[in-house]
Amino acid sequence: MLRTAFRLRTALPAQRRIAACVSRSFSSYPDHEVIGLPSLSPTMETGNMSKWNMKEGDAISAGDIVCEIETDKAVVDYEATDDMYLAKILIPEGAENIPVGQPMMEEGKEAAVAVPSEVAEAIAMVQSDSPLVAAEGFSKLSHATFNNPVGKEAAGEAGAIKAIVDAMERNISNGTVQEDGCHALRNVAFHCLPNLVLAREQGAIAAVLKAMETHPENEALQAEGLWALLVFCSNTEENAAVAKPHASLVHKAVATYPTNADIQSRGRFLTVLFA
Repeated sequence: MLRTAFRLRTALPAQRRIAACVSRSFSSYPDHEVIGLPSLSPTMETGNMSKWNMKEGDAISAGDIVCEIETDKAVVDYEATDDMYLAKILIPEGAENIPVGQPMMEEGKEAAVAVPSEVAEAIAMVQSDSPLVAAEGFSKLSHATFNNPVGKEAAGEAGAIKAIVDAMERNISNGTVQEDGCHALRNVAFHCLPNLVLAREQGAIAAVLKAMETHPENEALQAEGLWALLVFCSNTEENAAVAKPHASLVHKAVATYPTNADIQSRGRFLTVLFA
């Protein structure tokens, strides 16, 4: 079986591009496009979905191989020509005899998509009454949202920040849970403006400050707390205004751990920010 690359928007004639790529709008999130199974030869009528190389929620860069489509003559790489997000897969891997033009996926320029399964599973764990399960959920949520803009925003929309805050409140006496919670909040909010707003509105800033106040003896927690505050407040004046009245917690951490380089550097940045 031959293998070849196929760049949809540059290879298809205009009339086929129109048939394969249909604009679609949703009232609850930005415009998406429905991409149909492309015609890969003049005689092609059906194809098989050999493999998906991306999953729902993934950010895709131009040149990435999104999926592999099998015809009777070749396995063809479907190569993205634009930066986008894979909003939804409409044809499962292994499906056969798919008519040309049948919708195979939804793409979008911005992210507001269905919650990825790993994010939903992590949130469910965070909501557990067990501190151990909740802490594991923090870790899974951090992993699922790290360097994943779609995952971050989907997590925020699905209630991840509120779930983390509630878990930290339930386990306020557990320093490990507080440390892991600060770490998870930082990851979910980092470089995601909607989640930075949610951090303020849903009590994440207050939760981090409470953790630092309750566990001054926990050096790792103090370092994570300062890092989370930097993420929340560095480029968001409204968030900084919430944290500024509690600047004494920053000063205390800096004074208590003079040999911890992370605490010292983060503390200096926050001190300037809150001045």
